[in-house]
Amino acid sequence: RSGTESRTIAEQLCAKESNNAEHWATLAAAQAELGQFDDAKQTAQRALSLVDEKTNPTLVGRLRVYMASFEHQQ
Repeated sequence: RSGTESRTIAEQLCAKESNNAEHWATLAAAQAELGQFDDAKQTAQRALSLVDEKTNPTLVGRLRVYMASFEHQQ
């Protein structure tokens, strides 16, 4: 897998559908893959702000795991 390519695609998706939490979560994962942990944390926080825990608890859980792991990478 290519973190750079994933980030580019995710950035394009976020630009087209800026309210899609899945796109922002994908971008956060790509940023983390590239070692951009500060950016990844901010992006994951943005994704978390867009998702409702009642309608998508799986994504909320995944984002919380991402954010916790980003803290340990600092």
